[in-house]
Amino acid sequence: MSGLGLFGVFVVGFMGAITPGPDILFVLRTSLCVGARAAFAAFLGIASGWTIFLGALYLGLSYVLGNAYVQLTLTFVGGVYLAYLAYALLKNPANVPTLTSADTKALDSINIRVLFRFYIKALGINLSNPKAILFFGTIIMPFIEVDLGERIMMLFCALSLPFLGVIALGSAIKSYLTPKVFVWIDRICGVIFGGFSVYLLYVTFIVF
Repeated sequence: MSGLGLFGVFVVGFMGAITPGPDILFVLRTSLCVGARAAFAAFLGIASGWTIFLGALYLGLSYVLGNAYVQLTLTFVGGVYLAYLAYALLKNPANVPTLTSADTKALDSINIRVLFRFYIKALGINLSNPKAILFFGTIIMPFIEVDLGERIMMLFCALSLPFLGVIALGSAIKSYLTPKVFVWIDRICGVIFGGFSVYLLYVTFIVF
């Protein structure tokens, strides 16, 4: 049972993480446009969100995550936040330090403040992501009721692999991209974030 249970946690976690959504899209975009260090800071922000959700479950707060009003509020917040990100990306695409050789050199010594901004932005995306709330509150809960420590470790490994994969992929192909491609990456991400935002706000107002 333990082995099968751990395998089940891994499969569910991996599939949940690799499914396209705002979290992994933001990490991929950061890896492509800024670099591995900023992308890893964003990943840590996402992982901190997972820790908060799991902490809530551990403390017996699954009823809070499952509450319709809580989910609706976070759906609305998520819609507004993604709308803000979409606006920022579309208004000033590729405004990250990768477009000149001087900026690329500066990126090598990217400071803690910049990394922290990526961390906070990613944490906000994760905490306001209804997909994450549903994932932890309804799908993951039955898998971690027993052998909590082992299953949480397995879940974190499963969730982390797709994110580390997109960071590695983005870093590998980043040097082959031109400034024009960076602009289009931001435009595409802006449109996708905008689509997520419209959907979340639509769901909010339909329920109300």
